Amino acid sequence: AGDLIGQADALLTLGLSYSSKDEQEEALSHFEQALKLYHQLRQPLGVADTRSAQAGVYLLRGNLERARDEEAKAIAQVERVMQSLSTPQQWSMFLRQYADLYAQTVITDVQRNQDEQARILLQNFVRIAGSAEVVRHIQTYEKALLTEGDGLSEAEIATNKDVARRLEQLHKGLP
Repeated sequence: AGDLIGQADALLTLGLSYSSKDEQEEALSHFEQALKLYHQLRQPLGVADTRSAQAGVYLLRGNLERARDEEAKAIAQVERVMQSLSTPQQWSMFLRQYADLYAQTVITDVQRNQDEQARILLQNFVRIAGSAEVVRHIQTYEKALLTEGDGLSEAEIATNKDVARRLEQLHKGLP
């Protein structure tokens, strides 16, 4: 089983490498192989990491529904593992490792015009793990959104400004 875990980890890493080189089809192929092995080996965090990576590819492609489906499946795995921990302090430390996944999911929900769903997810995460990490990830995304430039249409600029404004409203309302 150890060799198969290493193989699954290598496939996930290869997928991430292909994705970073903008070779998304090759990345998805490696993610699918990794996902099969992680399921076979009953490695829920490997499944979560792989589904999160797949969601990132779907986000790049603008397939928000598929991205959100992968994110939801990844979060389910993370939360199942978290529930096996015995204290709220352990939950908090564990969940903070997945701030990027939760931030990505909040961003996806806002892009899908599901702001209330995003707010609930964000508040639930913050209640357990605090706001610092997840807000940092969201703010990084906000800053990366293009809100001017020659390569964007007026509609794209307006959409990006609206998404950035709504994301800021979400995290500014946190305790």
